[in-house]
Amino acid sequence: MEKKYSDNVIFFVAYCLLIIGCIIIISSSYNATKVYKFTNVHFVYKHFLFSFLSLVFMNIIQKHEKHLKKIGHFIWIMNVLLLLCVILFGHSAKGAKRWISFLSFNFQPSEFIKIGIILQSSYFLQKNFYLYFLTYAIPLSFIILQPDLGTVLLLSCLACVQLINKNNKINFKLIFISFLSLFFILIVSYFCFSHVYERINLFLYPSNDLFGVGYQKHKAFLTIINGGFFGKGFGKGEMKDFLPDAHTDYIFAVIAEEFGVFGACLVILLFVLLGLRCRKLTTKNDYFAMVQFSAIILILGQAWLNIASTLSIIPAKGIPLPLVSYGGSGMISQGILFGLLLAVSNKKSNVRS
Repeated sequence: MEKKYSDNVIFFVAYCLLIIGCIIIISSSYNATKVYKFTNVHFVYKHFLFSFLSLVFMNIIQKHEKHLKKIGHFIWIMNVLLLLCVILFGHSAKGAKRWISFLSFNFQPSEFIKIGIILQSSYFLQKNFYLYFLTYAIPLSFIILQPDLGTVLLLSCLACVQLINKNNKINFKLIFISFLSLFFILIVSYFCFSHVYERINLFLYPSNDLFGVGYQKHKAFLTIINGGFFGKGFGKGEMKDFLPDAHTDYIFAVIAEEFGVFGACLVILLFVLLGLRCRKLTTKNDYFAMVQFSAIILILGQAWLNIASTLSIIPAKGIPLPLVSYGGSGMISQGILFGLLLAVSNKKSNVRS
């Protein structure tokens, strides 16, 4: 008899991150409501709705693991078409065209194409390398045109580690080619896109423009150090009111200010716990093993990029913290990624009674 259960540790991490996100949004979004002239609870209500929807999609996906291949085909095709629509009809913000407006919501297809790429690439990696290549090449071509270098970098790294992990052995030639390709993308982006040029220059020379392009990074740094070890307390952060995007890309800085090093480390430990748990989840099915591997790489990779960018370890990326930062498309897509991890845990739980 087939008995299914969902992994409690993955559920625990997901719920903890969602709860942390809901708490911090209450504190971090107030200044944004004044900037955009919304009601004081505008972002709070929306974030609670997005958190609920992410849980709904998480549970739907984890209960339908047998249909993941079909779901992957549909998600990939639909979002490639939507990425094309973004190029043609999308609206721009902060130097990039990434969103499609629908009623009062902004939809970001580049978040959902990650799901389609995981499911499609995990299938074609074992079947047909050319289709595997096209699974990445087509959507990445559209994403580069937006431009969204952070997502391109994240998905390119995912392709590299998928290929390296395929045969469970290190291919140094493949690693060299992969890093050479990424370096080429960075060089082209540096000279072709002004906002990439500014962010890299800011990273190399952080003190050049503290009140211009470098204002956000500088304020994020001050927000973090203002928290000390135990933080100022919930809602008592002072620097967050001067930090742009405090409720989205720089929400980790708000966590550090209000809950200190202790709170920041707690968030990091949740992602570490997730990675360690997924490492123990194994399956003999090559497809599901690659889906699990790819999903955890994307979740942890996105978390690392967000935290590293906030701490100025790398140039600013504009990538949200999974299940914590405000953003409908990001929240729901991350919920689906956690659902994929839970679906793999279901596949492992075939026991006889």
